[in-house]
Amino acid sequence: MAGAWIRRALALGLAAGFLAGCGGSDRPQPATTDRETRMAQLRHEFRRLQGTWRQSERRQPFFESWTWTDSVGWRGVGYSIRKGDTIVYEVLTLTVTDSGYVYLADVEHNPRAVPYHVSSYDSTGFLAVNLRHDFPKRIHYKWNGADSLDVRIDDGSEDGEEGRSSRFRFHRETTTTKGGNK
Repeated sequence: MAGAWIRRALALGLAAGFLAGCGGSDRPQPATTDRETRMAQLRHEFRRLQGTWRQSERRQPFFESWTWTDSVGWRGVGYSIRKGDTIVYEVLTLTVTDSGYVYLADVEHNPRAVPYHVSSYDSTGFLAVNLRHDFPKRIHYKWNGADSLDVRIDDGSEDGEEGRSSRFRFHRETTTTKGGNK
């Protein structure tokens, strides 16, 4: 069953129709209409995602691993490793459509990937919003230095209001070669 939704996520047609009803702000996205140029901008703007991030505040560490693909943009996989088995929980995509940058979250309990409009971004992170989704309505990635990342998901409550939210602190995994170099 999990394999089916992963295959579905990998085969997603990234049509602009996904954005219908996402909500979010009207912040201008890249002005160019040339997809190749917009993909290059996406790659550059979100290059800090590259790599594997480990969230180890739980009993079972959780990972997000992000890579660039020329066909769709940034591709992320959220997973854990239990008794030597990789358990995939979500397949994530950060891509470009005619409407701007879109963050797609494909999780097993939803019938299809949930689109979020990237409503703001800068060198410290980005905010992806879909006010019509049950939970989360907002996903906020915030970098704290080169190797630290906070991800906050919430129900869209305004500041000062009590609402449902979760925060995940990630640290970049480093790999070491035989010579000891990163």
